[in-house]
Amino acid sequence: VIPAIGQAADKSVLDEQSGVKWTKWGTIQSDPHTFMTDRQAVFAGGDAQMGAKTIIECVAQGKLGARSIHAFLNGEDMKEVGRRLELEERKPDLFDIVPYKPVEPKVKMPMLPYEERKRNFKIIEMGYLKEQAERESARCLQCACPAAGQCDLQMYSIEHGLADNRFHDGEPSDYHDYDVDLSHSFILRDPNKCINCTQCVRVCHDVIGPDCYGMFGKGFDTIVATPFNVSLHDTDCVSCGACVQVCPTGSLMMAERTLKRYAFALDRCIFCGDCVEVCPHGALGETPNFELSFFNRFGPDVTLEKGDLAKAPDYLVRQRLPRGKKDLPLMSPLVRPLPARGIRE
Repeated sequence: VIPAIGQAADKSVLDEQSGVKWTKWGTIQSDPHTFMTDRQAVFAGGDAQMGAKTIIECVAQGKLGARSIHAFLNGEDMKEVGRRLELEERKPDLFDIVPYKPVEPKVKMPMLPYEERKRNFKIIEMGYLKEQAERESARCLQCACPAAGQCDLQMYSIEHGLADNRFHDGEPSDYHDYDVDLSHSFILRDPNKCINCTQCVRVCHDVIGPDCYGMFGKGFDTIVATPFNVSLHDTDCVSCGACVQVCPTGSLMMAERTLKRYAFALDRCIFCGDCVEVCPHGALGETPNFELSFFNRFGPDVTLEKGDLAKAPDYLVRQRLPRGKKDLPLMSPLVRPLPARGIRE
């Protein structure tokens, strides 16, 4: 291992008798994939082989070089190793995204005249007027979708090389501009990213039950929406998030939540079980042998005990469990109060 921490490689360390050759740029000559030099069993990487590069690139070379050294010590054919490593080096597929909306010019910032500002240090940007600020804030900046990297549509488009959309030319009559629904406390709904796959419709109707989504419109105007296009908050949504899990694009996303911790007044609980019965989403449940047990308090937790049976928590906070796990420790629930809904008949 030759540490190369200077600005250039020191050629005096490896002379002509070493069998290691140098390039005309003053770097060690080695195979670009296996990093083996002209001298067998000698590998080179990092700045001494690439020149001035970033730390990330040097670390990446160290990882690939370790694989090559391991293959060499195991007696593998280095030419075959080089071909294998070359095939593994996939460059990212990048392509231009078709503008969703026509490009609008930026509103020019009002500035002090040059003659007035060249002799002082006053702030030269005078700020937008109200009309200018509203026009600039409403301008679409073609921001990256929050589902980038997780979108199935993006993944399949890159995989199959579908970079061009011959059915879209960016004209105002060629796209829909739907309002984003931000009324729900947990789920964000952007109909502009919907591809009408109806997965959210089916999971909400067939699996969960509230039936919050449906297909509306015809032809080019077909859209997945709520009944009468009301906000998702005003539907019978139970905030389960199943629609978000099956959505292949960024049309349905989970909102960032600020959870608050609420403690139970255990000294006032009479263990009637009414909270279990009235909870509409099954967040609380009774433990086995609830009716046959008598109650003892052990510090801050409420437990059930019957004779010498093991203590069991009175009310368990149900959570989504990873596959294969069945038990969770007793904990105070993290909840977020929902906005009050209007009374509906």
